[in-house]
Amino acid sequence: MDKELRETVADLLHEFWSGWTNHMTFNPTAEDVKRWKFLASIPYSELSETDKEKDRLLADKVIELIFRKEKSLKSISCSSLL
Repeated sequence: MDKELRETVADLLHEFWSGWTNHMTFNPTAEDVKRWKFLASIPYSELSETDKEKDRLLADKVIELIFRKEKSLKSISCSSLL
């Protein structure tokens, strides 16, 4: 797996997640809000390895979908040439 791509996607997903957390509208506990605000206030590069790994796991899913889609498109393109 491409580590640079994985980190880039994880960084972008963390940015997305941070925005989502800042706009949440449900009724979480005060402890949840405190943790989410803290995590949303720091860049991906400053997250703990535990929190980075959560973003990396989501990145893995995104990358897997990208490659699955790419393979699907290649097979369609190749078969259409026959």
